[in-house]
Amino acid sequence: MSRIKVRRKPEYSEVVYDEDHWKLLNEFRQRAINIMKAFTSKGVETYLHGSVARGDIWVKSDIDIVILRKIPGYLVELILDEMGIKPYARYIVAATPTTSLKAVIVLDEEERISISFPLVEYKPREIEFYKYGGILAFDELLEGKRVAGVNKNLVLIIPTVKGHLEAPVIGYEDYTAKLIGIR
Repeated sequence: MSRIKVRRKPEYSEVVYDEDHWKLLNEFRQRAINIMKAFTSKGVETYLHGSVARGDIWVKSDIDIVILRKIPGYLVELILDEMGIKPYARYIVAATPTTSLKAVIVLDEEERISISFPLVEYKPREIEFYKYGGILAFDELLEGKRVAGVNKNLVLIIPTVKGHLEAPVIGYEDYTAKLIGIR
């Protein structure tokens, strides 16, 4: 795994997506829609999180589907079973000792498609984490929306019609928080 470096350039830069990028983004989003549709039909609200929600994907991007409310694990498994999906792996994760436990169900061998959900209700700051990285509701995904968020390099991604703008987060934390809608 390569090390991720924080970018510190103080200016905006524009990234224009080519046809292949748009095609790949649509493929990733269609996979997410197919999974999220099954959950929505059962009354379970799901969200798309991260690069696929923002649009700044690459060939090895993850499709991260999240459920923000506590839900019984058997219900998630039942919906997946009805879809004919056999989970590849299951994890219980705590990002830090003080964060809520969450379950992560991995749907593929490469561990690039996952569904996560809290085992206890998330704290408000934990929900803000998802907003920070960029999060889309199912109906927003169907509308083709993309959302601003911060990537793993601590670069703010702001979607545009042609692609996205990039800006550093370091030194611009207040601006980033305001733009994304977190405190």
